[in-house]
Amino acid sequence: MKPAQVNGTTEWIITIEGRPATRCALNVAPSFLSDIKTIEGDPAAPGYFAYTVCLLQGIPAVVAHGPGVKQTDLPPIHWRKDMRMITPSNRQLHN
Repeated sequence: MKPAQVNGTTEWIITIEGRPATRCALNVAPSFLSDIKTIEGDPAAPGYFAYTVCLLQGIPAVVAHGPGVKQTDLPPIHWRKDMRMITPSNRQLHN
């Protein structure tokens, strides 16, 4: 099921279709300077680190937060409401 354009077992192509659309290739390896396949003394594949470290680093924030769902933080700059959905009948709700 691996797409033809993917070169290795630790390469992913991430595509987000939107406006604008974005595509990037992510390749995780023990080293790009050598041909080594594993990190000496470490039985886990490099891809596990790329994924798992993000999860582990989130634990303190999750533990420190109270019960419930945390609302998304809004960006501090260059943000405004999506004005495409505002019509004359609901304009007063958005001002």
